[in-house]
Amino acid sequence: MVSQLKFSSNLKLLRSGNNKQGKKYSQAQVASSIGIARSAISEYENGNKEPTLSVILKLARFFDITLDELCL
Repeated sequence: MVSQLKFSSNLKLLRSGNNKQGKKYSQAQVASSIGIARSAISEYENGNKEPTLSVILKLARFFDITLDELCL
């Protein structure tokens, strides 16, 4: 099980520009890039929904980070 609070805040930080590329991404950009709905990104960031392992892996690849960096 993912630590939802840490994952949610990490995802928000990464999307807002605290990533290796230093680039800001909209929820729609991230969602489109990994093949999910924009509303799912919002739900993950707000802690209302827990992502599947496949989504976590896609997000880690998108941001070019390890699973630990994303989830812990």
